[in-house]
Amino acid sequence: MAFDMSLPCEFLKAVIFVPYGSLPEKLKLSADFVSKYGKELSREIRFQVSDGSFLGGLYDYQNGNLIGLQKVYKFYNMSMFESLVITYVGGALFVANAFGTDCMPKIVSKDPTSFFEVHIKPSHLLDYDFGVTISAKFKSATEQFRSIETLKISHGNDRWNVLLKKRSKRVELHSGWTVLWQSLRLVHGDICVFRETGVNLKYKLEVYRHNL
Repeated sequence: MAFDMSLPCEFLKAVIFVPYGSLPEKLKLSADFVSKYGKELSREIRFQVSDGSFLGGLYDYQNGNLIGLQKVYKFYNMSMFESLVITYVGGALFVANAFGTDCMPKIVSKDPTSFFEVHIKPSHLLDYDFGVTISAKFKSATEQFRSIETLKISHGNDRWNVLLKKRSKRVELHSGWTVLWQSLRLVHGDICVFRETGVNLKYKLEVYRHNL
């Protein structure tokens, strides 16, 4: 990936994920950076990722924040102890590169069968297990399930057993879901990504916060 070095090229920050940490949606820019480049930034910004594509974000003039990092985390499938390096290269463009625990650049996995997502809605945050529907767009990831399964889900040091029910046209999470969302204090707009671990019915849970 080549850049015109006549443009400003300034390292901003390496975000390192640790157990019990949150994945921040916003990145606070330094006062020096805002003073030097703030006037060049428009409300709408872009993050360029490793495959050359662009992810949209926003610049908060009032507070000096970059907003929209959740999309970048999801693109790279960020995990604990991995790092995200963000560099400003001029105009409204920021480059985001991710590195694994071995300090090597991350290879993006696009296997649609290895995960499914739940976008948290108010109906998912009830005090009883009403049933959380997994979107049909993740059919390739859920077709392996039988009519009733117990998923073993982990997030950091936390563990839950969540009952999954599969019907002809619907796959839902039931018993155990309420304990999970209450433990994690999920709110409307959060995104839960359930990734296969390679062990049957065991999933690693990633939580992307809507607003921190």
